[in-house]
Amino acid sequence: MQSKIVTGAVIVLHFGVLGSLLVAVDGQRMRVPAAKQRIAVACLLVRANQVVASDELIEIMWDGAPPSSAAATLRSNMARLRRVLGPVAGARIETGSPGYVICVADEELDLLRFGAAGRLTHDHARAGNWPACATAAAGGLSLWRGTPLCDVPAPVLQRDHVAPLIEQRLQMLEAGLAAQLHLGRDAEATAELTPLVAAHPLREHLVELLMLALYRCGRQAEALEAYAACRRLLVDELGVEPGKALQAMQRRILATDPALLDRAPDGATGVTLSRPGPAPGRSAGGAAEPGGHVLTSVVPQQLPGPACHFAGRSRELTALTELSSAEGGTAAVCVISGVGGVGKTALAVQWAHQVADRFPDGQLYVNLQGFSPSGTAVSPQEALGMFLLALGVPPRRIPGELTAQMGLYRSLLAGKRVLVVLDNACDADQVRPLRPGGAACMTIVTSRSRLTGLLTGEGARPLVLEVLTSRDAHQLLAHRLGDQRLAGDPLAVDELIELCGALPLALSVAATRAQECAAAPLRALTAELRDAGTRLDTLTGGDTETDVRAVFSWSYAGLSPGAAHLFRLLGTQPGHEITAAAAGALTAMPPRQAAPILGELARASLLDEHVPGRFTCHDLLRAYAAERSAAQDSAAQRDLALGRLLQWYLRTADAAARVVTPARRHLSLGPAPPGYQAPKFAAYEQAMDWLVAERASLVTAVREARRRGLHQVAWQLPLALWDVFMLRGPWDQWIETGQIALRSARQLGDTAAEARVLNQLAGAYITCSRPSDAIECVRQAIPINQAAGDLRGEAANWTNLGRACNDLRRWPEAIAAFEQALPAARKAGHRYVERVVLNNLGEVHSALGDLQRALDYYDQSLQVDGIDDSRRLEAGTLINIGQVRLKLRQHQDAAKMGRQAVKLSRAAGDQAQEAAAHHLLGQTLAAGGLTEEARRHALAALAIYEDLGDPRAGQVRADLQAYGKSDQPDISQYAASQPVAR
Repeated sequence: MQSKIVTGAVIVLHFGVLGSLLVAVDGQRMRVPAAKQRIAVACLLVRANQVVASDELIEIMWDGAPPSSAAATLRSNMARLRRVLGPVAGARIETGSPGYVICVADEELDLLRFGAAGRLTHDHARAGNWPACATAAAGGLSLWRGTPLCDVPAPVLQRDHVAPLIEQRLQMLEAGLAAQLHLGRDAEATAELTPLVAAHPLREHLVELLMLALYRCGRQAEALEAYAACRRLLVDELGVEPGKALQAMQRRILATDPALLDRAPDGATGVTLSRPGPAPGRSAGGAAEPGGHVLTSVVPQQLPGPACHFAGRSRELTALTELSSAEGGTAAVCVISGVGGVGKTALAVQWAHQVADRFPDGQLYVNLQGFSPSGTAVSPQEALGMFLLALGVPPRRIPGELTAQMGLYRSLLAGKRVLVVLDNACDADQVRPLRPGGAACMTIVTSRSRLTGLLTGEGARPLVLEVLTSRDAHQLLAHRLGDQRLAGDPLAVDELIELCGALPLALSVAATRAQECAAAPLRALTAELRDAGTRLDTLTGGDTETDVRAVFSWSYAGLSPGAAHLFRLLGTQPGHEITAAAAGALTAMPPRQAAPILGELARASLLDEHVPGRFTCHDLLRAYAAERSAAQDSAAQRDLALGRLLQWYLRTADAAARVVTPARRHLSLGPAPPGYQAPKFAAYEQAMDWLVAERASLVTAVREARRRGLHQVAWQLPLALWDVFMLRGPWDQWIETGQIALRSARQLGDTAAEARVLNQLAGAYITCSRPSDAIECVRQAIPINQAAGDLRGEAANWTNLGRACNDLRRWPEAIAAFEQALPAARKAGHRYVERVVLNNLGEVHSALGDLQRALDYYDQSLQVDGIDDSRRLEAGTLINIGQVRLKLRQHQDAAKMGRQAVKLSRAAGDQAQEAAAHHLLGQTLAAGGLTEEARRHALAALAIYEDLGDPRAGQVRADLQAYGKSDQPDISQYAASQPVAR
């Protein structure tokens, strides 16, 4: 079938289902606003060139419940659909007995192209043509734009066509990765297989490929651990052992079989690839990247387990079910409010488990800690980061700016049915960014506040939760203690309910105490509650943060001494989470001893292990822990514990920073305190991942150190966080912690510290496009360093002054500053700053039009050696050389510089610089007339800049408009999946 020809011009049609529904005529996307019409065209495209019966269309369009007028409505919809698609695309829909057919050529529909690519991949694999196999697989995977038919609300299509495509895509991934191993690309295969195995841990063939790739990379222990992890899951979840192929791979690795290092066909694992057919579906994840990498998402199932002895609440459960079934154009939101301990979380989780099958795309959960003893709630940015991780976004791809996070989050949930549970919110502003945009999703919010702003401004439905009725309270106790025990002393039961205020949390913990003391009568428990010294000051709704003090004390009394000690100290630690390593620092014990104690606390329901190895504590329990610590531990003991934890954060962050950026000037911390165990970060990725994972706790630690007057930590820790802020953001926290550091350094009267902080703060201001603030910082720092004779510090100050003046286009001042910095850096032997200064001098002279002199400075910069890990610096200089070559119209040389810079900046993990390299490539290719390739690089640059909140995004957008086609370019596929290789 040929594209239609009108007056000699070929009209190009493009249909797509491997993402949102796509119909484009000559690159112009045809919008299909009506849901029923989108369903109709989707049904025809998944059965392209085949007649789809009218009865089948009706069944799918009305999800099995068509009205009596469905046949007439279908005809009307099809007529309107042809008009919406226009004369060219609409003409492809033909009426054929007994229904309709859409006629497309293979090259016009991404689904047919994907099927062809699958067959090619399979054939090349069988023939042992591994280069062609890898190329065919990459081509097929690149067709995926996102979740297939994500904007088509048709459960039948989602149900019947998802699984085959998921399997075909995974098989194509496996075939492509196996081809990479045959071609000796072991490191590249390892990088791709690691997140895939994490997303599909029970897919044995992926694990087998990962084991082989790791083994060939000299990582035998990790290869065996991959096998062990898969086996544990298979045994624990399915009760089966791994298959023969996976067991054989383990045995061969244990035996160091030399054949495993052979890239010939006999030395590699086989690949079985089914023939992909035209049945579409939804991928397990998202967007195809340039180069064929796929961002794989997962179906999150984050709900905590339901309460073992949930009782009553039938009215509330019914109300939630009715709300979820209501028709509407926006996502439903319900706010469950009430006093602390009334069972808001238990109700939300109980209902969520009951209706989980209604939300097949997953359930997200986060405790927002809105009413926390520390007074520090989880920010929307932190919560979105957790959700994006749960949805399969790698940590390095999570945007640093809130708006970008919201956009990515809502894009990933578009067209899906996901239940979002936002537990313990403090106000409406904390909740709004976390609401999904799709009408098929539902959000449950729990809070002690009524969140009136959500009710009035967002149309949320309120559900105010009261204490249990007497009947429901008796039912709860009967579930825990048995009817026979309650019948033995009904008056004591009534008094127990009364003394607990019918508060579910208090009743549950009281029942646990009664179970532990099974021989004691219930009246002994009520007698203990009557005692003012052992029960709550007010049990019927006084201070909500201490309502269950006595009940917590019973659980606390049953702990081992070590667990009780750790529990108390958890009330003093500043972060929202605790790990075994951090708990070890808090209690002055090795992490291996702290881990089982955390497990004991989790089993006692005093901690929640929300993800493996990371524990959280309920707000009221933290308040009680702080109270117990104040009563049992001296102020000196509490201060020592917090000091140990802050020192651990400081020294571990410093150790990570030294691995991430070894060439820069690091802290001189002196001898480690007794008992401190130095971390071992084997590589860049491990160090940066730790900094990103602990970033929220580290920022909270800076604030807490300042609040408690621990000024040494308060100025040093922000300096150790330079790398994670510079390379990953968020830049507003970089400035905030820098300002805290400056106040603390001045409080100490430490001028050397003040000068270092001023210089780092200047760098943050420059990065955030605030050069005037940066100039003020360095003008204060320079005389301090000059008086102290600190040439390294002075060289850095002059460098930042030059950079700020450069940004303000004050060229003579910039040159003067750099000419002060250069001899200082050389005299101090500071090769890193020397190279930076030479590069910056080249930038100034390039801006002034002296291009040859600029190239001379860039060449001198590249000649400076003796710097550990200079990839970032080299990439920046190559970008600058490329810009000069572009001005000289030396397009081939400019493009070469840009491509080298992309590789180096990715390897160094510098996202902003990678974006600059893509931007250069876009400008260079556009100047050479390669507009389409230029757009791809510009879109990649724009995605990164917008993730970072970098103002340079505006210039890229202007370039894209100059390239034509769209005033508002679609960067979703780049924003969702732009690779950041190390």
